[in-house]
Amino acid sequence: MFILTAARIVKKSIEEIYARYGAMMKNLAYSIIRDYQYAEDSVQESLLALSKNLDKLDDVDSAKSKNYIYTVTKNDALTMREKINKNFQRDVQFYDDEEVNNIKGDLDIEAFCDERGLGEDVLELLSSLDELDKDILVYRFADGYSVKEIAEMMEKNPDFVYKRIQRALVKLRTCLRGESDGR
Repeated sequence: MFILTAARIVKKSIEEIYARYGAMMKNLAYSIIRDYQYAEDSVQESLLALSKNLDKLDDVDSAKSKNYIYTVTKNDALTMREKINKNFQRDVQFYDDEEVNNIKGDLDIEAFCDERGLGEDVLELLSSLDELDKDILVYRFADGYSVKEIAEMMEKNPDFVYKRIQRALVKLRTCLRGESDGR
């Protein structure tokens, strides 16, 4: 009976904290992580940590409690961001292009260039990229898919796709500068 009563008190306290500070916690977590789903997960982790340390919260409305909730939320969001970045770096480092390029169907770059009236020089420029980068650029700039949509098709983090786009564009710019210097 005592355990059941204690569980109800904890639940009520956490619900009160969430009702009072939930928006602040979500906004803070999102400002650190920049992903709504991960921010939600981080807030849940914070609420779990708070439920284990309710003795540190005297009055939910006090400045001391608000500061404590803010600190716990901030630390959990920073930890979550660090885990995400670590996982993202591992994805980028250990997957080769053939493993990562799991978008269904192949793109015909020559047909793409013909359809859009692009010349041989563009085709040659695109051929300097690997298949994954060509596919991502075509989906992004020719077919109008968002980075998030491409990431979903590839079953990867949007940051991975964004980074691949940025690297491919840098490579294309470098190739263009090299051609313009040689003319």
